[in-house]
Amino acid sequence: MHQHPHAHNCTAQVLAVSSAAAVFKMMEDVPAITLAAWRLQLTTVLLFMGAAWQWRGMNSDERRQTWQNAHLVAASGVCLAFHFGCWVWGLEHTSLPHAVVLVSTTPVSAVVQGVHVAGACNKDI
Repeated sequence: MHQHPHAHNCTAQVLAVSSAAAVFKMMEDVPAITLAAWRLQLTTVLLFMGAAWQWRGMNSDERRQTWQNAHLVAASGVCLAFHFGCWVWGLEHTSLPHAVVLVSTTPVSAVVQGVHVAGACNKDI
């Protein structure tokens, strides 16, 4: 049986994301902001490696366009840091199963909000 070349990478990513809450819950002595910073730093290192690989394959126009959008990348990093901080703080203030359920319902919440916003927009048309 032939495996997809990225199967191991995908498996590692799923394990890393799904185990973070359990690992953080075991580190009760570490402040939430420190845990969030560690997670953000690890994410930055991993994403940087992928970005460097992608950068090598870009032509000069694509690189110029990427630099023009650097402010969006920085803003998304700030949002990610805020997300990690809130997530770890919430994990300290609720049980692990509740935290996982809340995080898992995010796509459902996004769809419900999207339908609500789209419905409101369609009424104005």
